[in-house]
Amino acid sequence: MLKLENVSVHYGQVNAIDDISIEVKEGSITTLIGSNGAGKSTCLRAISGLAPLTEGKIYLNDERIDGLTPEQIVSRGIVHVPEGKHLFLEMNILDNLLIGAFLRNNEDEIKKDLNEVFEYFPDLKIAKNREASKLSGGQQQMLAIGRGLMAKPKILLLDEPSLGISPLLTKEVALIIKQISTKNISILLIEQNASLALKLSDKGYVLETGRIVFRGTNIELQNNEHIKKAYLGL
Repeated sequence: MLKLENVSVHYGQVNAIDDISIEVKEGSITTLIGSNGAGKSTCLRAISGLAPLTEGKIYLNDERIDGLTPEQIVSRGIVHVPEGKHLFLEMNILDNLLIGAFLRNNEDEIKKDLNEVFEYFPDLKIAKNREASKLSGGQQQMLAIGRGLMAKPKILLLDEPSLGISPLLTKEVALIIKQISTKNISILLIEQNASLALKLSDKGYVLETGRIVFRGTNIELQNNEHIKKAYLGL
């Protein structure tokens, strides 16, 4: 469904990602794990059109999408929920969610998807008129994911969804991510909690200093001795 072929991105003289190839299959959860600065977020930015490629190609269903604008990429069904949420803090929950649907024009479908987001995140429905700035970190993360869903994604790029939220809310968000994947939405997940990421995913890639050093199923990566020591604390 989504395929990166030999993709490299440079920031000036810095090689952020180098010759990486990744595949995300339809209806799957694929994870990227690695330390800070390994190139994980740059990978998502490259897919969503925010970081131009130095080399390589990106395909969605055999159509090249590298070189398209971020808006064109969203219109094709790739939606990026970035690290740090990037909400409109002065706006309320409902308006933040509706902004996620700005490229859509079917009001009935938008209303249906809004109700589905509220089913995933009941706290957002209860507080839908509250300003985003007044939400807890966990509620803001729920709102960021909900806004992404309002764009009707085929592929959801999630960057550190558990960052800054409690262990209890992390479990809740993890369950919702799993639920979302059952709705025929593919997910490419970056997650600081490598153990959680591998439990959620079907397949994973390990990035170190901009290069993929391991790839495999979640079970294969969980049983890899280097990954156990470096990322799972075992």
